[in-house]
Amino acid sequence: MLQLLEPLPNEIPGGEIITDPGMGVLCDAALILVEKISPPRTEEDRAATLRLALKDLNSQGLVGVHDASVFPENLALYKK
Repeated sequence: MLQLLEPLPNEIPGGEIITDPGMGVLCDAALILVEKISPPRTEEDRAATLRLALKDLNSQGLVGVHDASVFPENLALYKK
């Protein structure tokens, strides 16, 4: 699916694109590539996504996570 983001930059300050092995992983600041092509999301959309992610993490036995790269619009949501 990285084809949707082409042309991929060689470097991303504060981020990394890992393509070997596997289909591709966007690390840290590289997530901005997805944000640039994604439709705008409401706070309600972001809250629903967060609840779903937390539910899945809890189902795996995880009770805490760390997000090293928080988009400003999500910071208030995380604090709620």
